[in-house]
Amino acid sequence: MGNVMIDFEAEFQKYIKVWMKSEGLSKDDYALVDDRLAEIYEKWLHSPSDDFGGKAPYNFFDGIDSPINLYKLLGKYIFSDKPVPGPLLNRMIKLKEGVYPLIIDTLEKFDDKDKNSDKFRTYCIELIGEMNMEYPLDSFIETIKNTAVKRESTESMVEVLKNNLSDIKGKLKTAYNNTEFEYAKDSFLDIMSLYAGDKDAYELILDCFLNDFSKSGMYAQMLSKIGNSDCTSYLVESLKDPSINYINFCRVKEALEELGEETNIERDFSGDADYEYMLKLASEEEDPKLEIEEDFDE
Repeated sequence: MGNVMIDFEAEFQKYIKVWMKSEGLSKDDYALVDDRLAEIYEKWLHSPSDDFGGKAPYNFFDGIDSPINLYKLLGKYIFSDKPVPGPLLNRMIKLKEGVYPLIIDTLEKFDDKDKNSDKFRTYCIELIGEMNMEYPLDSFIETIKNTAVKRESTESMVEVLKNNLSDIKGKLKTAYNNTEFEYAKDSFLDIMSLYAGDKDAYELILDCFLNDFSKSGMYAQMLSKIGNSDCTSYLVESLKDPSINYINFCRVKEALEELGEETNIERDFSGDADYEYMLKLASEEEDPKLEIEEDFDE
């Protein structure tokens, strides 16, 4: 029975309706359900059910002892666009010694032919963390190096690399110099910017700032992480450039503030699409807070 693919989310929604009826609630009382959702979910998760062959949903996969069968089942859920059940992931984590090699094999044969393949690999990366197993850092660097466009899985790899800086410093610059892809280069620079005070990272990022004005805000914020204030004069000059857009202007100003440089340069961005959009949002809020995303995807 544990090999059967059950839609846990749909079953839980059915349970909620039964629970509401037992509590004398109508369909208009969903606000009360929201307040107790975690409690209701835990009760459902540990309650035996005929829909789960007499087992509680929490224990539904306990009878599967084969790592490869669990791994295939994960793939079936993802490629059928059904929500992946938490109990399935828990079972995989419990049998991590057998599941881990399958994950590594998948990640080393990385491809991004469709969104579900990418989603599968993202789950693999997250499972490594949950299993407290070793990440294949070299493989992650190689994969990013050969990636032309942003993917959910490569973004997860970037985050892992950011948390393992001591093991990869020299490899990042080598990979940066050996990739032709803009996404990969920016990803490596984003990671390298976390090496505070690093001269090589500073020079690479400053060069990009000076030569790719369309992403000046992104590179400015990387420079602020490096913490070298030698770049502030370049940042101030960029704020005066008539072609700078609203988003980049805000990001560069924020970077200057992080570097301890105050500037009173103001600009009129009337007509700038991003500025007009932010203005519209502000007019719809009583206390607007205009926030600029600080990631580097444009």
